[in-house]
Amino acid sequence: MKSKIAKFMCVAVVMVAAFMVSAAANAQEGAMGCQLGLGYQGIMAGELINGASLRMLPAPLGAQLVVGYWEGDIDDVDVEADLYTIRGKVLYSLVNKELVKFYVGAELGYTEADVEGADADAWTYGPLFGAEWMFEEIPEIGFNFEVGYQFNDVDVEDTDIDLDGVNVTFGIHYYF
Repeated sequence: MKSKIAKFMCVAVVMVAAFMVSAAANAQEGAMGCQLGLGYQGIMAGELINGASLRMLPAPLGAQLVVGYWEGDIDDVDVEADLYTIRGKVLYSLVNKELVKFYVGAELGYTEADVEGADADAWTYGPLFGAEWMFEEIPEIGFNFEVGYQFNDVDVEDTDIDLDGVNVTFGIHYYF
């Protein structure tokens, strides 16, 4: 269990470092590209995995760090589960208007689940595209959605399982 926590912390540190490097590179492009937002990102995975998010507006280069948690019952088999996830994203804006951004990007994440004593962990990665828009009356608040294809390498008690598929997220952020 301690090695899984160590892996989780290692991934968290690497993702935060990648976010900071991306922020530093983007800071040289001017004030428009330096907007930093704090908010919510929901990950649709059968159930909704809620996540706190730190996001740099893709104008044209952006990044995002999401830390999520889900706890609940799996109805099909009547068991309880806990799920923790941390994900980092790099975003590049193809359409960069004042109130609307359309972007593409890539995501890397680590997820750990505990299903009634059985541990599982997974690495996720893949491409994505999305849009973010703001209203003229409240330009500090951004609403976004993303669609991506996730490649998942799941390790359940020394058994590797490949679960690949489409992933959808949506969020709301307040930009400083």
